[in-house]
Amino acid sequence: MRETAVHFIDTFRFLMGEVSAVYARLRKVNPVIAGEDAGYIIFEYESGATGLFDGNRLNDHVAGNPRRTMGEMWLEGSGGVLRLDGEARLWWKPHHGDEAEHAYDKGRLDSFGGGACEWMQRHVIAHLLHGAPLRVITPGWMAESCMKWLTEITVRADETPGYYMQQAYRIPETAVRLSSGLPGSAMVPVERMPVKSLIAAPAEGDTVRIGPVTIQGVAWAGEAPVVKVEVSCDDGKTWEQARLLGEGQPYAWRQWQVVWNARTPGPTAILCRATDAQGEQQPATSPWNPGGFLWNGWDRLSVTVAA
Repeated sequence: MRETAVHFIDTFRFLMGEVSAVYARLRKVNPVIAGEDAGYIIFEYESGATGLFDGNRLNDHVAGNPRRTMGEMWLEGSGGVLRLDGEARLWWKPHHGDEAEHAYDKGRLDSFGGGACEWMQRHVIAHLLHGAPLRVITPGWMAESCMKWLTEITVRADETPGYYMQQAYRIPETAVRLSSGLPGSAMVPVERMPVKSLIAAPAEGDTVRIGPVTIQGVAWAGEAPVVKVEVSCDDGKTWEQARLLGEGQPYAWRQWQVVWNARTPGPTAILCRATDAQGEQQPATSPWNPGGFLWNGWDRLSVTVAA
């Protein structure tokens, strides 16, 4: 709901007006995803219209590059059905008519999220040339601070009263335990991203041979650059510093790499943790919060060493 469905809710409000009543049945189907990942939501609107959202993050989709669209989508309306497939193709089927592909610029085949970076560049250029509306980007902070369709900027001494700042993206000011209760005064808005690292290769469940094994991944932080990444191949008992690749750029991911000399056959856990220039180190586990925001516990995967 907080990461995906909320954008469709905004779209429904734009098309049909303000919501007057809501019925929702939300479920947690995938145990590795924080919060609900499947739901049916019925919206009643002041305009008299009715909207239905039916979505999930459990089923995989067919795509040459799964990260290009991050899923599939069907939009059913009074005139027909608009469908997005895993190859970023748009299809339109009017009621009592045949489905046909809608031609548009889908960006590069290897793009992430539909070529977001490419379209951002076009967006800025269109503003400079033709006065198109801009979007605010807040490097080092979570994406909910990036405002779309910017028309004006107001300097305030207090938090904005909007929904996303006051309700949607908030976490406990101090760490709390699950189900311990969350007094309203203890909640603060999500802002700076914490330091974090991930393992890109090998993959979970891979089998590697005894001898040199290249482990690589990425790391990033909020307002301070990443200065160190460490890797453990003995479940956190000892750590080896990885090599940071290339030159660091402000607010950018930093690639890292280390060569592990695998000696003992059998299952092995590989962990990684990063440290930023302010001395903040990636923790073994993240403090709990009801939305699962700012998760940055050690990344962990299991491989099997074969002789």
